[in-house]
Parts: sequence; C-alpha cells; structure tokens
Amino acid sequence: SWVDNADNETGFKIERCKNATCTNFVEVAQVGANVTTFANTGLTKNTTYNYRVRAFNGGANSAYSNTASARTLLK
Repeated sequence: SWVDNADNETGFKIERCKNATCTNFVEVAQVGANVTTFANTGLTKNTTYNYRVRAFNGGANSAYSNTASARTLLK
C-alpha cells in the first residue's frame, strides 16, 4: 500500500524487480485514481521483491515513491 499524495492523477503505475539489490524495475500493474493498494500474487517463494509506485495522468508521470521491499514465504 502507499499514500496518495497526488491530487490530479489518472492512476498509479506499480513497478517491481526481483532480489534484494535489483535495479531493473518493470511495470507489473496500473490501478485507478485514489487506489492505494495492490496485491501481487503468483510470486516465487522465499524471494525478495522491491516495489515502487508513481502517479500518472494524461500529461506526465510523477516522481517515483521510495522503494519498498517484501520477501515471500518459504512455504
């Protein structure tokens, strides 16, 4: 989840990369305006993923959010 600091967004772009030190982010989803959560499923177990988000509208993209890291379970 993230905080919606934008006031004129069309939506948000969610990007992900795999492994703790990755830098090669790829867009994995877009959600609509005012949406502040995304559930990522079907991931590799026992793996770290990094995420970042940016707002967009017809004119441009915002700056990226801070990067958040999550690790999937071993099971």
